[in-house]
Amino acid sequence: MKNKPKKKIVFFSSKIDSGGAEKHLVRLINALASKSNLELTLIVTVAGGNYESLLNQNIRLIPLLNQSGSYTASMVKAFLLLKKKIKEIQPDLIFSIQDGPNVVMLMRTFFSNIPVLIGVQNNPIIDLNRTPITRAIKWIATKLYPRAKHMISLSSGVASDYLHLIPKLQGKITVVPNVGWPETVKPKEDVVYEKPVQLLAVGRLEEQKDYATFFNALALLKQKNQSFKLTILGRGAKEAELKRLSLKLDLNDDIEFKGFTSDVSTYFYNSDIFVLSSKWEGFGNVIVEAMAHGLPVISSDCPHGPSEIIENRKNGLLFEVGNAMQLSEYIQELTQNELLRKELMVNGLERANMYKPEKIAERYYKIFDEFLCVE
Repeated sequence: MKNKPKKKIVFFSSKIDSGGAEKHLVRLINALASKSNLELTLIVTVAGGNYESLLNQNIRLIPLLNQSGSYTASMVKAFLLLKKKIKEIQPDLIFSIQDGPNVVMLMRTFFSNIPVLIGVQNNPIIDLNRTPITRAIKWIATKLYPRAKHMISLSSGVASDYLHLIPKLQGKITVVPNVGWPETVKPKEDVVYEKPVQLLAVGRLEEQKDYATFFNALALLKQKNQSFKLTILGRGAKEAELKRLSLKLDLNDDIEFKGFTSDVSTYFYNSDIFVLSSKWEGFGNVIVEAMAHGLPVISSDCPHGPSEIIENRKNGLLFEVGNAMQLSEYIQELTQNELLRKELMVNGLERANMYKPEKIAERYYKIFDEFLCVE
């Protein structure tokens, strides 16, 4: 009896470079590569992303463009090139992720019989109202998203927002959290904090991440003679502005901007407390990554994601968005309360285990299976 042909799945994304959605996608595809009945292809708009080196060698990677222009220009060019690639591969199912690629793929496959599933990764009420371009994507999404066979949302909050925005999606959304468990991880053991306390933040230097609130919290700690060192991993448009703010708050010697790095694990392991100060999120991969490394986590209780991962004062601490005073108090409490610190570390590690690649990939596989009829 001949072996049945493998089912072909095409994944479509923008450049897999530095974002949480792209990291999740790479981890997901790598985990699905263990399925012997699947043939996986990842199409990206632009070649050369930082996460390409993490891809399993059995996954076919197809960049549509070799050089990156603006995000909008890349998407327009991708639209023109996609049809040929899809025709060559003849996939049994397509899964695209994030609103820009989702819109492009749904337009490109408008008259196709190939089932297209879409993944959403951020808050549409906030994230798609930032610029004229994102507002245009939002409008197009309201028209096209109901044509998708199914939507996978990374959090219940984001799913609820999309249902509010596009009521026709009722019954077509499944919530599956992101793969948050890191590629390599060695949970640290509790140690008595030495001075200065090592704080870590990971995320783009953009308005969304609200580093200004974090800096103001640090200024309050400094007034109490609390010694600390903050390392920030990320790059973005707000870098110059944030460096000016750190100078204004007399924090220039206490904050180190390290830019983007693929070796995040080393920084997790060498830190004492992880802080996420965002105004909004879709999920918060870095929360899970920090927990997996055994770090106690403090996060803003922003829409959406953190409160779906963190149970306040059990496996992490949640502070009110923009509340620098509360954040400063939580940092000080963790440095002084060894019992709480250990409880957050142990429970956080247990929580992080729920987001391992094989567990999340199996949930995606079951959804794909409904449209592939994989036996």
